[in-house]
Amino acid sequence: LFLVPFYTKGQMLVERFDGPEVTSSNNWTGDLADFIISDDHWLELVGDPEKKSSRIAIPITYSKNMEWKFDVKLSFTDGNSSNSNHIRFELLSDELSIVRLKQTYYVQIGSNNETISLRRLRETEDNASTLISEQFDPLKRESVALSIRVILKDGKDWSLYAKEKDEDEYILMGTCERELEGELDFIESAIDCRYSKVKRGHFVDNVEIFGDASQDEPEEPEEPDYSPVSLESIDF
Repeated sequence: LFLVPFYTKGQMLVERFDGPEVTSSNNWTGDLADFIISDDHWLELVGDPEKKSSRIAIPITYSKNMEWKFDVKLSFTDGNSSNSNHIRFELLSDELSIVRLKQTYYVQIGSNNETISLRRLRETEDNASTLISEQFDPLKRESVALSIRVILKDGKDWSLYAKEKDEDEYILMGTCERELEGELDFIESAIDCRYSKVKRGHFVDNVEIFGDASQDEPEEPEEPDYSPVSLESIDF
């Protein structure tokens, strides 16, 4: 039993990248040869000099209320992140659907302007639409470790949070309303690293994806059932 992954109610995916292989805990597919598990148990990009991006993905059951949490590290010795060197975490893509147009919602960590953003890319578009974007000062450094959290409610209300990994409280990067199109059943979540021939330093860990149950409102405590007491007389 200790070898079986433990999932709480509403938990769709837990990935700690404990290794030894990328697929040891979950069935990731894609550019598996472009990633390794680091000594401190992070998914680490090794890349391919002939490519500009490497991506691994995993199928997930869709729910109108979802939450994604994950950690990233960017560590560059020759500058910080940029439009060509950053991490994209694809929250959902409906490319597994048979008849619908592909659309992908993803978080981009890093850019020329040191931003964290939520974006949507349709199959027919050359450039993604930016739904939320906020400059985050830690991205100005050459090395940074962050925790990211995204909440989707009712299939349309998005909230994006970020914090430095060792901090206690998340900072709200922004909210937006953008309703998902079509009736989705199964989606993909994916890790997509963008890089140049000479720049590497992309790490991901602690991926958690939740469904409806993770966002249930806490139940109100029940009122204690006390029987009424009457004091008719007191004898001294």
